[in-house]
Amino acid sequence: MTNAEHSGSLAAPVEGAGGACYIRPHLRGLLYEAATVILTRAGADSSLRSWGLKLREKVGFKRAAVAVARKFSVIMHAMLKSGEFFDRSAGMVA
Repeated sequence: MTNAEHSGSLAAPVEGAGGACYIRPHLRGLLYEAATVILTRAGADSSLRSWGLKLREKVGFKRAAVAVARKFSVIMHAMLKSGEFFDRSAGMVA
């Protein structure tokens, strides 16, 4: 995700495996807000939440929230491509 300074008014370039794609600033804020909820208020455990909580201890809350938001957007994109639903137990090691 690109910071607001480089975002422009309509779209922000984001480098990825498939080349540059564009995320509107409002969507970036929504992804960050969803990541914040996942890290703070979500009652259900998921591999994404536990990964984010471990990361929060190492790098701090804000950086962990940005990392969770990015990972969440990658997960949602894969879900849209495959048509699958979110499985919170996927990737969890018992």
